[in-house]
Amino acid sequence: MKISLNWLQQILDISSIEANDLAEKLTLAGFEVDALELIQDSNYDSDTVLDIAIPANRGDTLSLRGLCREISALYNIPYNIPNRQKDDFYKIQDNLVQFKSMKNCLFYSLTRIDNIKIESSPDWLQSYLKNVGINIQNNILDILNYILVEYGQPIEIFDTHRTLDNQIDQSLTIDIMPAAKNCFFEPRAGDPIKLNTNTLVTTINSKTTEITGIIGSKDTEVTDSTSSILLEIAVFNPKSIRDSTFSLGLTTENSLRFERHLNLNLVSQAYNKVLSLIQDLAKGKIIYSNYTEFSKNIPDQHQIILQLSALKDVLGNTLLGEKEINTILKQLNFSYTQSNQEWNVTVPTHRLNDIERDIDLIEEISRIYGYNNLPNISPSIYSTATFSVRKNFFRHIKNFFLAKGFYEVTHYSFQESILPSTHLIKIQNPLNVEQTHLRSSILPKLINTFMYNYRQGNGTFNMLEMGRVFNLNEENFIEEEYVAGILGGYLNRKAWDSKKQELNWFEAKGIIENFFKFLDIEIEWKQNFNSKYWKPVLFHKSCWGIVCFKGAEIGIFGRMHPKINQNSDFISHLYLFEINLELLLSICSKNLYSNHLAVPYSLYPKIYRDINIVVPINMPIDTIKSIIYQNKNLYLKNVELFDDYRDVKQLNHKRLSFRLFYQSNDKTLSNEEADNFVEQLVQYLDQKLH
Repeated sequence: MKISLNWLQQILDISSIEANDLAEKLTLAGFEVDALELIQDSNYDSDTVLDIAIPANRGDTLSLRGLCREISALYNIPYNIPNRQKDDFYKIQDNLVQFKSMKNCLFYSLTRIDNIKIESSPDWLQSYLKNVGINIQNNILDILNYILVEYGQPIEIFDTHRTLDNQIDQSLTIDIMPAAKNCFFEPRAGDPIKLNTNTLVTTINSKTTEITGIIGSKDTEVTDSTSSILLEIAVFNPKSIRDSTFSLGLTTENSLRFERHLNLNLVSQAYNKVLSLIQDLAKGKIIYSNYTEFSKNIPDQHQIILQLSALKDVLGNTLLGEKEINTILKQLNFSYTQSNQEWNVTVPTHRLNDIERDIDLIEEISRIYGYNNLPNISPSIYSTATFSVRKNFFRHIKNFFLAKGFYEVTHYSFQESILPSTHLIKIQNPLNVEQTHLRSSILPKLINTFMYNYRQGNGTFNMLEMGRVFNLNEENFIEEEYVAGILGGYLNRKAWDSKKQELNWFEAKGIIENFFKFLDIEIEWKQNFNSKYWKPVLFHKSCWGIVCFKGAEIGIFGRMHPKINQNSDFISHLYLFEINLELLLSICSKNLYSNHLAVPYSLYPKIYRDINIVVPINMPIDTIKSIIYQNKNLYLKNVELFDDYRDVKQLNHKRLSFRLFYQSNDKTLSNEEADNFVEQLVQYLDQKLH
């Protein structure tokens, strides 16, 4: 909102106030001044214009007179609202104006004025309006804009002859009602507007004259030939105007003021002023009006108890004493009674909508006192609470994957119904069609995000997300923490002199196995098509496995379904995993986990030996490795499979090559010792496998 200091000077004596100082004080008091402009008009009179951002809860300051009250309080300048007596220049004729439905209207008055002469406005009025950025039109419309800026009161006018189809002496019936669905309204400026039932319209004798509180119709606008007008001054329900503007996506200067609550004390003043100006500048003659005193429509004031101790608790040990508080309350035009460091404050009418509690009064006092005058008090330093075992555990898990080159992403906990499941939880009021259910898996959103980044040319990278998933189990609501990831799709060089290759199954699976080794959990792999983790639309039909601990399923790892690759034109293999963190937390006790993290490493080199074993073709690799570890050699640190040979002459057997790594914590192992370990292991395997 722009205000002219020349115009302001006509209402409040600000001759001793510098423009820059006023801008600073208004900004610190919550009315941010976005710009300060010096204007030189054609008469060589200079004017300073402030562009002020009015807070949403201060509709009472959407006028010059409303801001005068604030400036008066900030500078302690006397400001007396003129108590203008009602001029006897119109007569009440209630019988000529009847109301049909006024549910969304708190006050409504219609005045007929004849003998109107449409012409240019005087120079002083044009100068005021131009300086605050309002286009000059004619004397009638300029008067309405003048009232809007100075008093904050929207006023509509209608051409009497066009509104009443030249039958100007008939009685008037006013109706404010919802618009018909899908009907069109032609405004005074712009394209036709499609209305709906959430929009209010005003009719006079069944003719639509305006979208209530927003904009008038073109059929009733004033033209150069207008000689009689109907002047409407009203107070509409703010919520109904908000609903109309929201449904239409249309906001005007009028609707903005109705939405934010008018200053009801200025309605009568605005009415008398507009009639006086129309008489003076347009030679109008008032024929009749149904206007009645507005004071009976002003709601009752309410009281708030303010205690000095409460103010000190919020503002600290300020220099504010009882005397200063009394002065500020008077500057704000708040009446009060005081007793024993307690004030019973009566909230004035223009602040009924934003002053409701004692904290609101404290804010008002601190605004006027000056936020920059409050003492600078450093906050007390409290000892930082440590992470819980649960949070600490999840943090270490995330750090493991981040160290492996994963990027963490985050999604909403909603999904569309794409996974065939009877355990999905439906949302009663979804935001959109893609968020109709609580997610039962993190993987679908991860895949979508991966493919989206790929299509945008961002390349491929490993993704990780930790979050909650939701399921129903026999009508019981289950909410659990999971970690899920997608990896692969990029070329990597295994050594400096080798060619780049994509991540293969064993390397991807090795990352998951290293993760569980990091947690000191010995896992098993199996395939169970009835597992809750198995999702056939996401995983390859054979390249997948359920992660188990002592028979209990805790997650899944596998290659992504080829159809997803085909639909996204993605060639390389991608791998998915999803693990239940709640089960992991129950498996990893605090002591076991901490001890594992603190295991010291050996300072002595490893030594390795290779062995070849012929076993039945259906024997799992894990079974063989488990038998090798059962030999209980304290120096055996790791067993790796590096070859799986199938001979067409031995269809029922396979030849496996394992590499055995030995290491001591207190010495360097010799070749003889390593050979002896292998010889003992071979004898042990002969007993177990044959």
